[in-house]
Amino acid sequence: QTATIRVAAQDGVTEKVYSVAVTREANDAKEITAFGFLDADNAALCRDVTATINGTTITATSPYFSDVTSLVATFTTTGSSVKVGSTTQTSGATPNDFTNSVSYTVIAEDGSSQIFTVSVSRRPITRAELEQMIDDGEDVTGVDTSAISNMSELFKNNTTFNQDISGWDVSSATNMRYMFYNAD
Repeated sequence: QTATIRVAAQDGVTEKVYSVAVTREANDAKEITAFGFLDADNAALCRDVTATINGTTITATSPYFSDVTSLVATFTTTGSSVKVGSTTQTSGATPNDFTNSVSYTVIAEDGSSQIFTVSVSRRPITRAELEQMIDDGEDVTGVDTSAISNMSELFKNNTTFNQDISGWDVSSATNMRYMFYNAD
């Protein structure tokens, strides 16, 4: 931008006009400051998942991922744009396949860039988490139950549960006594 400055002499008649060029240096900020996946944006989730950022490595680990092939990330960046490959990313809108790590490139105003590697993994659910999901009526068909050894009385007195749990991995279960006791 150019600004025009008029300077008048003390005599009130003499005047000098100056043109001043004002430039703002392009910002070089290119960080991802927050990253996660919202239940509202992802049919494959039943709860929000907040990722951990460590330098340029972003990790999201949760028992709530049932399908990672089309997850929509929500993120905050200091850059002017974010891309995965040649696709511009819009926080809360652009789906990506997280079967393998995904490289997010943050581009600063000055044209410099920084790559962030995002990894998503599913960990086995705990019994307490599973009980809470069942109590809340959430979809538990895709959770990883492989680490739960005690499934006794899991559905005791539950009269509303009606989901297909045939895909559960119960290989670690050593106690299933009364799992469905008094359940309809």
